[in-house]
Amino acid sequence: MEILSKEQILLNDQLSSKNEILQLIAKKAATLGLVSSCEELMESFMEREALGMTGIGEGIAIPHGKSSAINRVSVMVVKSAIPIQWESFDNNPVYVVIALMVPKENPDNIHLQILSSISRKLMDKDFKKSLFGSSTPDEIMELFKEVSIK
Repeated sequence: MEILSKEQILLNDQLSSKNEILQLIAKKAATLGLVSSCEELMESFMEREALGMTGIGEGIAIPHGKSSAINRVSVMVVKSAIPIQWESFDNNPVYVVIALMVPKENPDNIHLQILSSISRKLMDKDFKKSLFGSSTPDEIMELFKEVSIK
């Protein structure tokens, strides 16, 4: 199952807040037809953020939303050249946002499989070094080819 395309990888050099980044993701997801409602996706992101931090530390955040407005399981990646203010376990700003979007009807808990696969990759120091060193959607896409779900 393809969960990421080059169009779902965004480079940021202007936005510096969590809310701005989540809005960017929601608008782009709607433009790409991944969601039927930008507002509902944003609402699902904010509901999840209210439950606890999605900034996992070391400059990475993994926000996720679950909504009936989401058309298919997908991921969007934002790589930022500037720090994003985001609550995280190490209190450091975020530079990489990996947003997970899952339809509300999700019988196989596919989001847990994706989170697990992404988490395993993020434990790999070489993967993280390459991710932070990447500067194009092509480079990021190549790294995420190894993130898979069954």
